[in-house]
Amino acid sequence: MNKIKLYFLMLVLIILLVVPQTLSFADEEDPPYEYSDFSNAVVTTQWNGSSNFNTEVVITDVANLEGKNSMLKFSVYLSHDPTDTPNVDDSSIWITGINCNLSISETSIVIGNSTLRKYFEEAGEVYLWIREAENGSNNSIVLSAKKLQRLIPNDKMIAAAFRDNKTQTLLYTDHDPSVQRKINYKIGVITEQAVIIALKNGDSNAYSLLMNYAKNNNPTGTGKINLGDNEPSILGDLNIIDKKMYYGYLELDDEDGKYHPVEDVEVYYGLVASFGTYLHGRFDTGFEWALAENSTPPAPNNNTPVTDNTTATGKLPDTGEFSVIIATMSILSLSAIVGYVKYKRLKI
Repeated sequence: MNKIKLYFLMLVLIILLVVPQTLSFADEEDPPYEYSDFSNAVVTTQWNGSSNFNTEVVITDVANLEGKNSMLKFSVYLSHDPTDTPNVDDSSIWITGINCNLSISETSIVIGNSTLRKYFEEAGEVYLWIREAENGSNNSIVLSAKKLQRLIPNDKMIAAAFRDNKTQTLLYTDHDPSVQRKINYKIGVITEQAVIIALKNGDSNAYSLLMNYAKNNNPTGTGKINLGDNEPSILGDLNIIDKKMYYGYLELDDEDGKYHPVEDVEVYYGLVASFGTYLHGRFDTGFEWALAENSTPPAPNNNTPVTDNTTATGKLPDTGEFSVIIATMSILSLSAIVGYVKYKRLKI
């Protein structure tokens, strides 16, 4: 009987110790999920590190990003219309973090170029939305309609090489390579020597002058070619003149406003030889500057006498002549003095 009482007391003691702890755990709740805070975030665009003609978005100073290093938590929506607010729960319109090369650090997010270039190639501004998922559900839009800056290359937009056997073109801005684009070209002789001289001298406004000249002068030829590095040559239709300077104006066909306008201009040197006809760009090995005679002011001649307008206008004798005159005058003066002395002695 005593053992039964002892067991009973032990059971009561265990219940008194365990039940309150169990109840306390049951009363505790997980802290509420904190979505990332973009209120002080800085959003910029930059050229992708592995390429100079694709854009990526960098977002810094994002709060509450700690521990959220999974690309599955974030999705991206892009549009040309800032009022085009996406449905937060319609996953079919959101681009997952994996598909947009999204990477996350403690306070920043980087969105890769593969998705963005399509939108920057098209006409219109580009706006960004970001969606965050708590645990695969409970989605929330954490960044809305953020306007992205379209980048402009520092140097070339379109590069072109015109060969005897092919035409090569390359685009130095955002472009979806799965889409075949076309280039409108306009090529002509540069007859304005001031434009050539400005280009040769590297004047800061040289390419502005060339662009204006190309748009306002009659070309040798115009046409349309596919963007690519192995297109048919167009030189056979242009009647290139040997050793003449040419301009090449290139414009991406925007297909009636579907795409963002892109244009460029370059100077070329025409070469007609037994081995073929070429338009050499200024960085080609065969490029030369062809200037008309007397198109630049003559260089100063160090042997040319300098006229001194502060002296008499009569011609001064050369140094040799001047020395002979001084010597002759000295002899005559000496003879006159000697004759005068002899005359005085005879008179005395």
